[in-house]
Amino acid sequence: MSDAAESLEMFVEFESATGSLAFTLNRVVSGAGEARFDSHEAAAAHPLARKLMEIDGVRLVVLAAAAVRLACDPEEDLEEVAARAELVLRHYFSNDK
Repeated sequence: MSDAAESLEMFVEFESATGSLAFTLNRVVSGAGEARFDSHEAAAAHPLARKLMEIDGVRLVVLAAAAVRLACDPEEDLEEVAARAELVLRHYFSNDK
């Protein structure tokens, strides 16, 4: 793993009541304010949002400053979604995109 991926720090909050996850990172995720993606089509032009929307059960991706929020289908295992999202985030930032 590259130095960029090793230095990436993230904190995840599980919001079971709303079926969502909130990741706080030590990287700029969105420098242009908040960006919301509620479909694969909407996320197609943004590499990070596209990869996050490909995770089973993710129905909304919100990118803001140094944060990522995911809204999930109610039947999804949030821990499993969080593990997959963490892999996506680590891979994305290891490539310095």
